[in-house]
Amino acid sequence: MTALESLTLDEVEAYIAGLSEAQRAQLAAGTKRKLVEAWLPQPGPQSEAFYCEADELLYGGAAGGGKSDLIAGLAVTAHRRSLVFRAQATDLRSLWDRLVEITEGRRRSKNDVQRSMTLVDGRVIEGGHLDTPGSERAWMGRPHDLIAFDEAAQLSEFRVNFVLQWLRSTEKGQRKRAVFATNPPIPEFDDAGQMIDTGLGDWLVRWFAPWIDDLFPDPAEPGEIRWCFMRADGNRLVTVWVAGPGCYDPQTGEPRPDATAEDIDKGRVAVARSRTFIRSLLSDNAFLKGTGYAERLSGTPEPLKSMLLNGDFTVRGEDHPQQIIPTQWVLEAQERWKQRDEAEVLKLRQLVLYGDIAQGGVDHTVLASLCETDYYDELLTKPGRDTPNGASVAALLMRERLDLSLVALDATGGWAGGAATALEERYGIEVELHAVSKTDGSYAPDMPYRYGNLRAKMWWEFRLALDPKSEFRICLPPGTRLLSQLTTPHWLVKGKILYVEGKDDIRKRLAGASTDEADAVLGAWQYREQAIRRRADPQADFIDRINGRDPQRQTEEYDPRADW
Repeated sequence: MTALESLTLDEVEAYIAGLSEAQRAQLAAGTKRKLVEAWLPQPGPQSEAFYCEADELLYGGAAGGGKSDLIAGLAVTAHRRSLVFRAQATDLRSLWDRLVEITEGRRRSKNDVQRSMTLVDGRVIEGGHLDTPGSERAWMGRPHDLIAFDEAAQLSEFRVNFVLQWLRSTEKGQRKRAVFATNPPIPEFDDAGQMIDTGLGDWLVRWFAPWIDDLFPDPAEPGEIRWCFMRADGNRLVTVWVAGPGCYDPQTGEPRPDATAEDIDKGRVAVARSRTFIRSLLSDNAFLKGTGYAERLSGTPEPLKSMLLNGDFTVRGEDHPQQIIPTQWVLEAQERWKQRDEAEVLKLRQLVLYGDIAQGGVDHTVLASLCETDYYDELLTKPGRDTPNGASVAALLMRERLDLSLVALDATGGWAGGAATALEERYGIEVELHAVSKTDGSYAPDMPYRYGNLRAKMWWEFRLALDPKSEFRICLPPGTRLLSQLTTPHWLVKGKILYVEGKDDIRKRLAGASTDEADAVLGAWQYREQAIRRRADPQADFIDRINGRDPQRQTEEYDPRADW
């Protein structure tokens, strides 16, 4: 017989209706203990989520799917110390009211101002917000065995990850888990009706890529358990997917079956944790049946209808009116990359190797390799700590340089100077320094505006090249991070000057996010024509050869890894 917890509510009702009086009495006696609970999950996805064994659960999707109620139910019935977050303190009101409702007669104390309550059985439930810089630090050292994020797509990735460090319990046998209850990331609009592209929810796609990222190479079914660990690479968090539970080398991701308790305590290994995604729909919520809510959502314009009614994380919102590069153009370029024949790609020569340099700190050094036929190789990223000086950057560039390609570096901030000097003095390579804060006085070819600086020129000209109506067929490596970065900056015209949103402004708008990968891709494109001319000029090739920069000599005599 099918287990009752796997049935829908309609199927449960039909099952009970088919029982005899004696069978109904027996069923009532067996469920009496459960019926006195403060809260019970509804049959279907909510029950599946309630009993889910994953350490970290993404639950929801559609509006009205019982996401907030799942959090409340877990806190009241399954956990001893629970912490529930919303983006702002005022956003907690409806969830807090629901907690107050279902704990009536079961509370020992309650503080509506501080959003905390203690139940008669000793359970503690607290509410918090993560809307301001530093708000996450208020929870340092305060352990909770349930940490839940209501409407997680509105929260900052780094603040979420920070508070998760205190997901723990000293009570024997107490389950510890994190729940991310949310709709898909939805565009916000200001009072004038202009869309505000916050981009904060993009991190969920990376954390739960096997279930909700249509670019992920090994997709997972809803409810399927996958294992991973998180690694901090400079100013970004990377999810490393692994084969199963256990210990792994934090850098290589290789299994460490020989790891000891001391290795774990000292942080020499990473312990895998489990994740899954369970989708909930409005139709799964019996309490909203017949209320007219589904009819209201069905009349919502796209893409909001697919997001709210179907809980579809793969639907992308409309582009911001001032967004420089349309999302669809990037997706088409990434699709072209996937369709290229691998054997043909291997024959392509590298034209430009462009570096966005970080020496130390939390930023990344990113190298973009632009090849013939406008094909970009996979981007290479290294935390700034791995490229602490010019010599280390130069060695990295020499390792990645192929076919005597043109080498160019982003000179903004002064980080490229040491690498350029090392390349010229140690390897005899002349480097192009790209100072994007300067201006060359040029105009946008499709509008009567002069570029405010070379950064504006770089972004606008790549937009024109990506346009499906252009002569180019750029191939970009797939990935949600590059897609997000390329579609983040906005443009602005002041008088007759065209400006592009600066890196610092983007960091403020996106809670610390950077566009380093996108900047490297665009920088390489700026030197494309120069590299093609250089390749076609036999005089330049002759000068390279007499200076010892012959590709055959590099292959036979020079080991670029020797200094790395």
